[in-house]
Amino acid sequence: MDSSGELRFVGRVDYQIKLRGQRIETGEIEHVLLNFSNAVVNVCVVKFSDGLKGDILHAFIQANIDFGSDGLGHRKEALKSELISCCRLSLPLYMVPTAWTFVSFFPLNANGKVDRKALQQVAPVDVVGVSKSGACYIPRTRLEEDIRAIFVEGFRLVDDENVDLTASFGELGGTSLGAMRAVILVRQKVYSGMDVGLLFSYPSVRLLSEVIKRMMEDDNGQKVSQLQKNQLIIPDVDSDVKPSILLETLGIIFLLFYYLSPLWTTNLILRALKINNILMWISFYILLIPTKQLLTYIIMKRLLFPNGMRAGKYELYSWDYYRWWILNRVWILNSTYLKVFLGTQFYNMYLQLCGAKVGQKDVHIYTTHIDVPDLLKIQNSSVISQDVILNSLSHNGTTYELNYIRIGDVEQGIYNLNSWYYLRKIWFRQLVVSNFSLSFHILGPCHSCYPLILKWLGAQIEDDDDIKIAQFNGFLQSPSNLLTIGSGMTTFDEVLLITNKTVKGQCVVEKLAIGNNVQMGNNCLIYGGTTIPPYSVVGSMTCVTQEDGMFEPKDIILGVPARKMPFHMSPTSLAADGINKTKISLTCSYWQKITAELLAKSILVLFVLVIKSLNINMCFSCLLLLVIYSALLCLLWSSLYEKRQSEPQPKANTLGWHYIMSGVIRRDYTLFVSPLLGGTQWLIYLLRGLGAKIIGNDVLITDFQNVLDYPFITIFNHVRISTRAIIQCHTYEQRILKLMPTTVGPYSILRSMSMVFPGCQLKGGNIINPCTLILKDDQLPENTEWLGCPPKMIAH
Repeated sequence: MDSSGELRFVGRVDYQIKLRGQRIETGEIEHVLLNFSNAVVNVCVVKFSDGLKGDILHAFIQANIDFGSDGLGHRKEALKSELISCCRLSLPLYMVPTAWTFVSFFPLNANGKVDRKALQQVAPVDVVGVSKSGACYIPRTRLEEDIRAIFVEGFRLVDDENVDLTASFGELGGTSLGAMRAVILVRQKVYSGMDVGLLFSYPSVRLLSEVIKRMMEDDNGQKVSQLQKNQLIIPDVDSDVKPSILLETLGIIFLLFYYLSPLWTTNLILRALKINNILMWISFYILLIPTKQLLTYIIMKRLLFPNGMRAGKYELYSWDYYRWWILNRVWILNSTYLKVFLGTQFYNMYLQLCGAKVGQKDVHIYTTHIDVPDLLKIQNSSVISQDVILNSLSHNGTTYELNYIRIGDVEQGIYNLNSWYYLRKIWFRQLVVSNFSLSFHILGPCHSCYPLILKWLGAQIEDDDDIKIAQFNGFLQSPSNLLTIGSGMTTFDEVLLITNKTVKGQCVVEKLAIGNNVQMGNNCLIYGGTTIPPYSVVGSMTCVTQEDGMFEPKDIILGVPARKMPFHMSPTSLAADGINKTKISLTCSYWQKITAELLAKSILVLFVLVIKSLNINMCFSCLLLLVIYSALLCLLWSSLYEKRQSEPQPKANTLGWHYIMSGVIRRDYTLFVSPLLGGTQWLIYLLRGLGAKIIGNDVLITDFQNVLDYPFITIFNHVRISTRAIIQCHTYEQRILKLMPTTVGPYSILRSMSMVFPGCQLKGGNIINPCTLILKDDQLPENTEWLGCPPKMIAH
């Protein structure tokens, strides 16, 4: 700290280095070498930077052997070979030094310690390859030679002549970022159908070469015709299909009236009945308002679609589309009331009144994500879990398509789902959590009270001061006494822990354990009976079940079903990227949060009083309030992102008063205003005001939460983004915020529950199917269709 009180970062106290994405403690390497032989007196390992070959590990060895009498250097080479073999047996390949220098003494600094900075300037005389026993270096075909060159360039390896063709890129020191570079290079130079899932399944040069050779032969033979059949057809750029601003504006006004009219009519009824008891007022509000709203949807549906909605293909922005849109918005507004009835026969009866065909026996539905009830057919003995999306609508450029959803019978058995134990321990718990979820939204992400609540409810938690939970609801859906959580756990949005599952109609409850320093990405699902080992990373949109087998510490787990990736996280990286440094300042204080909430509500009340003083029509007053509140949100978030730069920064640096106020207002806007704007051009105008670069007048974004980090995203014309699809431009890698631009090219379609990560470029005409994760820094070729996690190209 200097004289002005500012804390200045001047370097690391330890000797940790970062090499090709891997964090390495050089002390671990030195410890292995010193314990190998009494001939080794002292060791120093440093990182040497070469402009041509990149960064390498350089080991300096001081031995008590006289090499002066060793004329041809046999003794020196023999000792070096033994040291290299020792490292290969005891350390990961990326930690084995590739340069070795024997010295008679080490340079010392003023404090009498080894001058590592001076050693970093010493260029190595020779560089040796790093390989395992049984390694193979000679390529058998020209394709293997090309893939080897791509591995060297993509993963920034030291020497293309000493690359083990049978070793995975993780063993060679490669990382996930290097994997994306290698995939892009393979697409450009060798095979255009390459995807990252192929590299993860065949991670070595030899395996990848063999599978690409077979795929290229198939493409030249019988599969050519099939690919031509699957070829994506891009609609005409000059299509006349355009959104109607007038209909969308009238629709928003109607939704606003629909949203507020029950309050007004209930108030009139109570005044007419001259009821002054406050408890009676509350009772009438609780009973009348949900009843009116739910019945209004049924009446509207019968009026707009007297014969029901039918499966088929329709023109986008047509009268049929806007009728569906208004009904879907009303359903979303009613979803809060419907959560009370989830999993009961009352909910099944209401779905039947809305047009769904639901079986009469043992049907339990826990989701409100339904867009067309008319096309939903659920037979007896079916259980649909929470957050399942029953989406009948899919966008296809200038058209949209409605399809049936049929859920059939499951295997018959003895059912205990209606038992008192299940209702008391599971169903009632989920009911309380779903209806009080807004309370946790108010507390915000990563609040320090979340681990304390879990601990109070019976969870076994090692260190509640160093656990960060972005969204708390997913941790309360199951009994907390079945959870074991280690210190340093970090979770992000929509992580769901499920200790109970339905097997043959019976509710099976199992324990769930999460190790130390585990990271879990967006929309990942962890079932009971599993153990997540320490220092592991569970990727976004990953489902981990007991059937997936056992994982090891430091594994990166990704996909459905979950599987181990051919690279891993170093435990030292998790301890060194600021986890302990930021564990106190990741969240704001209670007083900051309470003050921000009161200030945000005071601003809203002030706007209401000012508009009320204008003595204008109630409907126009609400519209004016909506416009002013939207302008305030745009102003706050635009000024907030001006302070952010597209470079790594700790999340703690962003949690000032400005950030807290912006987050509170955005949360309120998402909950109460954005359902009125979803799927309209007014939402596009709002996102542009927040800083998003949206080019063209034919972009359809279904939800306000489809897009995050607005100034860093570019969306071209004729893009369709469905419900619960997410485009994000940030990551929190070891709790460090990183922002990167993301581009979605023209005519791209993102279907429900798909996700695009930071740094991705969708070149245009890309279809991202449901439950597909486009990994960080990927570049999707034009006119391709993708499915899965990791994503796989299924048509081009």
